[in-house]
Amino acid sequence: MGGYEDSWKVYPDPNRDLWLRLSEAAPADDAPGRRAFAEQAGLRNGQGRPIHKVCQTCTLVPLTSVGKIRTPARPLSQAIAAFDRAAYASRLAEAKSEIAQVVQDFPLDAWPTMPLERYALGTDVFRESFSYRMEYGTRTLCDIRGRSAGKNIIYWSKKHGAWKYPAEYSDEVDA
Repeated sequence: MGGYEDSWKVYPDPNRDLWLRLSEAAPADDAPGRRAFAEQAGLRNGQGRPIHKVCQTCTLVPLTSVGKIRTPARPLSQAIAAFDRAAYASRLAEAKSEIAQVVQDFPLDAWPTMPLERYALGTDVFRESFSYRMEYGTRTLCDIRGRSAGKNIIYWSKKHGAWKYPAEYSDEVDA
């Protein structure tokens, strides 16, 4: 067992039971305690679930071999050093342009008095809204399109003829 960074220590595990020894270091009196310890320590089985008890077939496996869990191919410090900023210069310039346009069209000092129609999806002028801009008008900066308009906290539902928002808010103004 070890880490990717050069300064990390590698721990030999000739008997392939280091996971067991680490798990046994957790409180033995309750499965939830061991489960929490395994979760915190990153001790996972072949299905990616925390190891919290001894089994005859368990073995510690590299995370790269567990389902969809993937570890980086190299240390972050090396990836940053190898990153070619020039190759992304045009995308960065486009993203900065999108930011400038959003800030111009939706300045922070206007937010406290911004009408809901200027913020929310679902209204007759939704294509001019902040939520629409974030979903469809800033593709280089971000792309949150699709699924439910609920991700924007509040939206107008034509089907129900009402504002929709999470139940913890008292009304559309609160939301």
